[in-house]
Amino acid sequence: MRLTLTVLALTLIPLAVQADEIAPEACEITAGIVAEAQALRVDGDTERRATRKLNRAHAELGASYTEQVIPLLTNYVYMQPEAALDQDLAAFWKQTCLTTDLSSVLPGD
Repeated sequence: MRLTLTVLALTLIPLAVQADEIAPEACEITAGIVAEAQALRVDGDTERRATRKLNRAHAELGASYTEQVIPLLTNYVYMQPEAALDQDLAAFWKQTCLTTDLSSVLPGD
């Protein structure tokens, strides 16, 4: 699971990079989206419906979120086994987001 989140974090890098690291605010926002996606899945929404709902709810974040980030985070939640849905996926995401060293994969300024 950690590898999947790390890959997801590296995919999202260009969207939130500031001085070669993800801004803590971006980690907070994306963790909230993961929590919302998890709640929608538990409530029985399909992945597609959850993505549409989250895009509408977070439209103010802009096209990079609605076209890339939200679909990726929603997909991450929906690819988890049913047994993982009682875990705090948002907290795990946030911790991974905040602690991933991105300097080895990003060019310097």
